[in-house]
Amino acid sequence: MPASSPRKSNGVEVSSFVNNHNDTYPHISPAIADLSGKSMLITGASKGLGKAIAIRFAMVDCSKIALVARSPLSEAEKEVKAAAAAAGHPEPHVLKLNVNVSSEASVRNAADVVSQAFGGSLDVLIANAGYSADWDHPLAKSDPSEWWKTWETNINGTYLSARFFTPQVLASSLKTVIVLSSVGAHHIYPGASSYQTQSLRCAGLPSFSTRSTMQRGWWPLPSIRAESRRRWRRRCPSNCARS
Repeated sequence: MPASSPRKSNGVEVSSFVNNHNDTYPHISPAIADLSGKSMLITGASKGLGKAIAIRFAMVDCSKIALVARSPLSEAEKEVKAAAAAAGHPEPHVLKLNVNVSSEASVRNAADVVSQAFGGSLDVLIANAGYSADWDHPLAKSDPSEWWKTWETNINGTYLSARFFTPQVLASSLKTVIVLSSVGAHHIYPGASSYQTQSLRCAGLPSFSTRSTMQRGWWPLPSIRAESRRRWRRRCPSNCARS
C-alpha cells in the first residue's frame, strides 16, 4: 500500500458509538453515592484525570484514599481533603505514596504499605498512570528508549498494579478494578506507534484477571479514556483527526 494512502482506522466509528460527557450527569452524581468506610487507590494521582477522580471519591465520602504517583502529591492531598469537607464529610485518611509503577520493587513495597495502612483490603483499584512519548517521529525514526518507556509505564505499570494489589482487592467488599486506556487504540497515526499500540493491549488486560479470579467475585472494569478534542487536534494533523 502506498505511503500516501494510510490504512483507515475505526476511531470515528468507536467515538460515535458512545455518548460523550464533559461533566457529571445524574446517574453518576456524587449526591447518590456513599462510599463511607470504603477504600480506594489510584495511580497517576498527582494531576489531571487521576487527581480529579480522587477528588470525586472524596466527595462521596470514601474513607481511605491512597494517592500514587512519581510527582509530589501534597497539592492533590490538599484538594482531596477540601473536597470532602465541602461535601460535609469527615476528613478521609489520605495515604501519599511516591511510586514508579514500572518498577516491580516499588509497586510491591507500595502494596505492603497500603495493606498495613488500610487493614489488608482495598475496595477500588484504579490503574490510571500513563506516559506517552512524543508523536513527532514515525516508527523508523523513533527513539527506542522513549518508545519502550510508554509500554513500561502503561502496560507493565498496569500489570504490576493488578499483580500486587489483587489480594487486597479480593479481600474487600466491592472488589473493583478500573483500568484506563485511550480511544487512541482505535486510531492509526504514524508518530504514535508506541502510545496507540499499548492502548489497545491495555484495554484487553483486565479480561485475563476476570478469567482467573471471577469465581472469587472479582470483575475488573475496563474503562476507555478518550483524548480531549483539543488535545487530539493539537497532536494530530487535520487528516488524522478525521481518519
